Amino acid sequence: MVTLDDSIGFKGYPAAAEVLPASVPWVPCFYSRTPDANTGGYAALVYGENPSGGSPPIIGNDGGVPDAGPPDAGSPDAGPPDAGPPDGGIPGAGPPDGGGGPGLTVFFDSFNRSAGDLGASWTVAQGAWRVDTRANSDRNAADRAFVNGLSCADCTVSADAVGFGTPVEVDLRVNGDDRYDLTLMANSHVQLRKHKGGGITVLADAASGLGDTGTWANFKLTASGSSAAALTGAVNGRAIVTATDTGAVLGAGSAGMFATTSGVWYRNFGVQGAGSGTPDGGIPDAGGGGPPGATLFSDLFNRNANDLGASWTVLQGAFIVTGSANADNDAPDQAAVPGLSCADCTVTAEAVGFGELAAIDLRVNGDDRYDLAIVPGGHLQLRKHKSGTVTVLASAPSGIADTGDWATFSLSASGSGSVSLVGRVTGGATLTATDATSVLGAGSAGFSATLSGVRFRKFVVTGR
Repeated sequence: MVTLDDSIGFKGYPAAAEVLPASVPWVPCFYSRTPDANTGGYAALVYGENPSGGSPPIIGNDGGVPDAGPPDAGSPDAGPPDAGPPDGGIPGAGPPDGGGGPGLTVFFDSFNRSAGDLGASWTVAQGAWRVDTRANSDRNAADRAFVNGLSCADCTVSADAVGFGTPVEVDLRVNGDDRYDLTLMANSHVQLRKHKGGGITVLADAASGLGDTGTWANFKLTASGSSAAALTGAVNGRAIVTATDTGAVLGAGSAGMFATTSGVWYRNFGVQGAGSGTPDGGIPDAGGGGPPGATLFSDLFNRNANDLGASWTVLQGAFIVTGSANADNDAPDQAAVPGLSCADCTVTAEAVGFGELAAIDLRVNGDDRYDLAIVPGGHLQLRKHKSGTVTVLASAPSGIADTGDWATFSLSASGSGSVSLVGRVTGGATLTATDATSVLGAGSAGFSATLSGVRFRKFVVTGR
């Protein structure tokens, strides 16, 4: 049996193709999703694994319908929120960085937040951007941004994007205006292009195969080589265009995105591959905290496995992964990221405890840690664990109406002589506390539970 969607609510019967080739790796299934049987809802798309198939589709679509309305430069368009399991973009859980290596995630940004700009991890080279659970171009002219502190030559950039009939572009080897790009043009063709000294050279052109440029699609650009640069562009996991550049080849550089008008959307922006030894977006070297706003670690848990994987250390109990990290022991279950050490940082995750304790942790050193916990009874608590003793630093009703549904929690810590803590749950309580006694030093980040079945997903650690 395959679970397609384990969230709370009313679902209609799923519909799927009766016959598909055996080579199809994942089977698309449509169903209706509503709060209850008497309330209107919307269609959702999820995928069930074909046991005899190959790799899953790299589409990054989380099963929801795109927000309704034309793109604009104002507030986010109205419409039902995206539905379904976690986004299927690049999982951001890379092992500790060491200058990069083939297949390592060196940067990831889901844009799962709201802000007036892209944040400290990005440089806006042209125009303007805002974030409303996606990166949203915000000028009716050229809008371009790239990742700070990233330099790679042999690497891949991948992002979900929707341009509503206007160009969509992902970039590699960015140095000033120079770059290679994969662009979805207004005529629904994709092009591989080189920008050099103010000129643009089209290296390859082909039909994208997209039937609707008003819905999310995944775009992937790969570059490798020095004396000759081999380039490949893929759409929704299918290679569409290839080219080799042998004239005035561009060297290592950053990765980014571009739009020509407001209202072009990006999400699940990830970079993978060998870097040139500069800081990356994976786990920082021990003792580091990263620049303010930098993504230090992320894991969507968008996979199935019998354990959390090599990017995690299980300190107590057990976990499995079934589209989310799932506590698997009816006793304390605790996990933390190995090789991560930060003092002034923030951890954010979605969690559902079904009325039991669920906590996210910072400054983890063995059993010692600060945590933000939702406890039985629905209260939210800021706590310190020190030498086997748990001290409640602040407590209030969480404001969560249904502890059986997903909620987003964030915990921030800063300071050394005294530690300032801020805990939040989206749509609910905000707690603050200051710890000035036996202060905990820099440590890892993680999560914990006291009963099997408590779930976590979209786990992200950022510097402050």
